[in-house]
Amino acid sequence: MLLNGEKEQIESFLKFVKENKPEAAVVEEIRVKEYSGRVGDIERFRASFNANQLSKIIQIDLTMVGKRGLMLKKQNGALPIREVKVAVDEVKQEVREVKTAVEDGQEVREVKTAVEGFEAAVNSI
Repeated sequence: MLLNGEKEQIESFLKFVKENKPEAAVVEEIRVKEYSGRVGDIERFRASFNANQLSKIIQIDLTMVGKRGLMLKKQNGALPIREVKVAVDEVKQEVREVKTAVEDGQEVREVKTAVEGFEAAVNSI
């Protein structure tokens, strides 16, 4: 992690990190050293990180949708493959829209609305 700020701010942050780690976390070491390179903007990092996390979540959801489709096929006979493909294509488009919204820095509620649309699409399958 790279930090940029006044010495007091950094020391305060390090104290907070050392005293407030997640309950199940195993922290082997916290090292502090000088860094002379560029420290990126937190908002750009956050947007990129969120987009990557959403992408991972959606990939897992797509896998689950595929497994659900196989289960339905076994239960109901033949599930039309075309319907599953259309639904997956719709979900992929939703993913693209959410990723673009996060990268463009749109308001969180707009991203939430897009994710809710994604959830509705997945649930309708």
